[in-house]
Amino acid sequence: MSKERRRLIIVMVIILGWVWWALTPNITGPRLADVIDESSALVASQSAPGIYWTLNDSGGRPEIYAVRDDGSLVGTVELSDARNVDWEAMTLDGAGNLWIGDTGNNGNRRRDLGLYVVPEPAPTDARATGVRFVPIRYPEQRKYPPDARNFDAEALFADGETIYLLTKHRSDTYTVLYRLPAADPDNPDAQRPMERLAEFNVRGDPDNHGGMVTDAALSPDGRHLAVLTYHSVFVFGRPQQPGQWFENLLREVPLSMLEFRQCEGITWRGADLIVTNEDGQILTLKSPLDPP
Repeated sequence: MSKERRRLIIVMVIILGWVWWALTPNITGPRLADVIDESSALVASQSAPGIYWTLNDSGGRPEIYAVRDDGSLVGTVELSDARNVDWEAMTLDGAGNLWIGDTGNNGNRRRDLGLYVVPEPAPTDARATGVRFVPIRYPEQRKYPPDARNFDAEALFADGETIYLLTKHRSDTYTVLYRLPAADPDNPDAQRPMERLAEFNVRGDPDNHGGMVTDAALSPDGRHLAVLTYHSVFVFGRPQQPGQWFENLLREVPLSMLEFRQCEGITWRGADLIVTNEDGQILTLKSPLDPP
């Protein structure tokens, strides 16, 4: 390699490094307690200020973990009569119910997808009782696995008592927004078909985790929805049409995978966003709605 070519490569690397640094948000981060070895969700408690719920990824114990924002463990709560096939998401609704998405579906082969719902426990409870399982399905999925592997989901959020789900795609860079319909009063335990509402192209590099939505969180005042991917956070404003959350994109905040890694949990803390990744880091994204 010639000196000129080597010099050009060095200059390009420096420039790309500066660009990446300029686009990287102001982040800081402690670590989660060791018992949380693969955090895949994050939600702020409604009943215990300063406490956050998280969980481990597929195959873990049917437990949720109460932590402070410095990562210290407050309590471990077991969900009675639950099984962690592939837990990937969590949210709290307006009635104080905690919803857990057993919706991980990497191979798109599962026919047993569903959501666990339980009244939010106290952070120091040993066990949460009153757990119900709500089986769900995607009406559009006809084959198991389908030709396009777009029926995985790692993001839930609640608007009042309405539960929404966003898909994580492996065949394109889109996500689809679904709404959980009300239970059939004549058969409340029946499998519920998710209601497809809209789709959004989150873009990104398909060869570097692009297009993969991993969590979502609605701000406490209900005005802003944050959607997390491996490469960006998208912040949407409350839509004029109920449920059409993709119609009002306010800002995209690029994330550096060198620092954020595989980030899979997000929640609001005031005007800031807290993000957790599978390495156990807690990262603070300062004022995502402020000008860059």
